[in-house]
Amino acid sequence: MPFRPVTFSSAVRLIGKVTLDRGEQMKKTRLAVFASHYIGEATLNSCRDFRDLLKVQYVVTDDPAKKYTNAKNRIWNCGYDEELRSLVMRQCSKFGIPVIEGRIKSQATIDVLNSFQSDGILVSCFGQKLPHWLLEKVDYAAFNIHPVIAGESLARTRGPRPLLLAAESHATRIQLVIHRMTTEFDNGEIVARSVSVELPKQTRLWQNTPQKYRREILAYWQLLSTITAEMLQKELPSLFGSAVNTPV
Repeated sequence: MPFRPVTFSSAVRLIGKVTLDRGEQMKKTRLAVFASHYIGEATLNSCRDFRDLLKVQYVVTDDPAKKYTNAKNRIWNCGYDEELRSLVMRQCSKFGIPVIEGRIKSQATIDVLNSFQSDGILVSCFGQKLPHWLLEKVDYAAFNIHPVIAGESLARTRGPRPLLLAAESHATRIQLVIHRMTTEFDNGEIVARSVSVELPKQTRLWQNTPQKYRREILAYWQLLSTITAEMLQKELPSLFGSAVNTPV
């Protein structure tokens, strides 16, 4: 089905129709998802697998063409086509979930996000820092997915280039973790870990000339998206299943 953007301003788009069902919101954990790329798609699909437990109220996704998403220093640095850029948006269209694009700090986006009352937040490959008021709105029931050196904390792989940082630390294996979010980037208690996977030896070359190695880089992120899905299948119920829904 075609996208039908509702323009709030030049800085934000809300794609899709918002349906408020009091009964459904009362019995399910209402979730806000901030996601993009392959890992974002895997995260959204995993949430849908638990749709009897979770209701994804909306998704905020990257527009890598915008400077505020820091695309050149992140997962998008090897390039992208329209199919990859719109991957999460197309999934949302398929599932009937509203999609928001825009700068988190803009008043237009703030107004849209404030119109929802969520119980929890899940972040997976998103290029903007969530403001403290948004975390407070869900009583810090907010979690992020991020790569770390296998068996280690977030300390050595914080920031937009975790794979490069792991390679520079001479790591040979990485894993994904789910951690509680704080007001700092990639900080907070680790609550779950995925299986570990080998870190390719050419990772440093990927970062130096990413477009040359585009096929290999995208294949590796697809592998990590599969691992993301496996981890979430085990962890989602415990992360959000006990959230207390408040009446709307």
